[in-house]
This record gives sequence, C-alpha cells and structure tokens, in this order.
Amino acid sequence: MRKMLLLVVAFFAMATTASAQFAQSNAGGQGKGGNIFASMPTDGYNRVYFGYNPVIVAWNEGGALYNKIYPAKNGLTLGYLRGTNIVKSLPLFVEYGANLQWTFGRSRTDWDYTDLSTRFNMLSINVPVNVAFRFSFFNDDFSVTPYLGLNMRFNVVGVTKHIYDDYAGGGEEVTIKYNMFSEEDELEEVSDGVYKTGMGEGYALKRFQVGFNCGVAFSYKEYTFGVGYVTDFNKILKADVDYPITARMGVTTISVGYNF
Repeated sequence: MRKMLLLVVAFFAMATTASAQFAQSNAGGQGKGGNIFASMPTDGYNRVYFGYNPVIVAWNEGGALYNKIYPAKNGLTLGYLRGTNIVKSLPLFVEYGANLQWTFGRSRTDWDYTDLSTRFNMLSINVPVNVAFRFSFFNDDFSVTPYLGLNMRFNVVGVTKHIYDDYAGGGEEVTIKYNMFSEEDELEEVSDGVYKTGMGEGYALKRFQVGFNCGVAFSYKEYTFGVGYVTDFNKILKADVDYPITARMGVTTISVGYNF
C-alpha cells in the first residue's frame, strides 16, 4: 500500500510540474509545444468493471477473536466509473461513480463439545470520487491512469450466520442469524432450530465509512485492468461496553473493465 501511494504521489508531482512548465511556455509565447502532455487525449471516459476484493479487517487486541467469528475475507464488485476532464491542456480528470460490493467469508471453530461454522455476508454501495491523470501512449491505444481520492461506503445489509453442531446436546444443529446492524439481543425462533437476533447493545456495525482511495488503471484500447486500495478513516465497529473492541476495513480491488 505504501509503495502504491508513493507511485501515485510521484505521478501527480510530475503532472503538476508539467502544468507549471506549460503555463510558463504560454507566457513566453512558445504555445502548445512546451507541454509534453498536450498531445494526449483529454476526452472523458465511461467504464464498467468487475472486481475481486481481498479484504482485511484490522481488529484491536480486544477484538482479535472476532476476526474468526465474523470473517470478512473476500469480496466481489460490480461498478461504473465516469472520468471528466478538468484542465483542457492536460489529461487531468475527476472520476466519480458507484459500485455494488458483496463481502463474504467463512470460518470454522472446533471446541470440545461444539463445532461452530460461520458464514459472513455484507452488501455495500461504494461511491468513489478521485482525481486521476491519464498517461497515453501509442496513439492512445495504451494508457496508464493513477488516481487518488475518497471512497464513501454505505453498508446496506449484513448477516452473520452461526451454525452449531452441539455434540453435548445429542448432535442437534442450531443456526443463529445475526443482523450486524441491529442492537437487538433477544433470540427469535423463525423455524425449527433456526433463530435470528442482533449484535447486542453497543456492538452493531456502523452503516457508513469514508476512506482513502488510491490505485492505478492500465488500459489497452477499450479494455482496462486495475488495482486499487481503500482504507477507512472511521471504524466499522467501535464498542466499549465490557472492554474496547474496534475494527477498521481495508479493501483491495483487482478489476477488469470496459471503456466506452
């Protein structure tokens, strides 16, 4: 992540230097020739993309057990992105759009008399807003676009399912479905051996996170391969009921897309 951030910062530093040189050359009457990026296209672009998301949830020491009980490990993303030029003399863009992200994971915990199988599922809507600089080569057949910005995540639905094989109770299977955004703490039986409840007071996940967004997209004609990373500023969980428990999400996106 640190290397990616340094790369992005370096790209933007180059763009800023080029812009300053271009302004000086115009002032001296040299015109467009002073801008090494002047020949690069500045047309806006649209992109639809599909991505895979390795997910890391950073728990504090008090919440380490939750990393296995609520295993957010992977994700899939389907999204749309629009790039709009903001400086006519440079391929500098503001990118904005939205994507639907499904985060999921499984784990298994073996105890003396009980096996616990856990299934984690969360559906979120992400709204990224970035500044991007598109370097074009070979008559714009190939381009490299680093970006830097903010990501806003709205968590719509989150359910964790715990399935117990209770050997001590005769092997009966019990399923408990937790609404991760509810503070309800009473079990409600919905069918034989199946219950639903919330996380309990103070332990519900947060619905909204804002994060730092960076990455780079490589395009060949209409096709794009991208790598990006989002780390949240605010925590998805901040509980201090019995002892402090906090969690913050980091999401990598490896995507393929189509430009039009």
